[in-house]
Amino acid sequence: HLWPDPLLAGRLPEQGEPGWLSSALAEAAAAIGDRPVYVTLDIDLVDPAFAPGTGAPEPGGCTPREVLAAWPLFNRLQVVAFDLVEVAPVYDRAQITSLLAAKLVREAILAFGWSYLQRNMHPRQE
Repeated sequence: HLWPDPLLAGRLPEQGEPGWLSSALAEAAAAIGDRPVYVTLDIDLVDPAFAPGTGAPEPGGCTPREVLAAWPLFNRLQVVAFDLVEVAPVYDRAQITSLLAAKLVREAILAFGWSYLQRNMHPRQE
């Protein structure tokens, strides 16, 4: 499970229901508050139809659209680091996993960068 806190058990939609990932991340963001966060994304969160190049494929995983739709939730967090792991190009001759990983990293940089600017840029006072 994405957020293994027993206090959240039963309060989140089940995996596969519309919006389950965004709901889970919104709950996590609320629990984390303004503390610094290290975000790690394991590519096997994504269904192997979209990301077959991983050592531990998870049938029934998220679609890329679900993952990308969740990025704006990270604007609520003080993200200090991000990584994306478990991409194994050797298992994906078409390289769609690598392409998706690159897209996810790009979107993460944009989302986290925008969030950083919003928190840290202030109008100059003269």
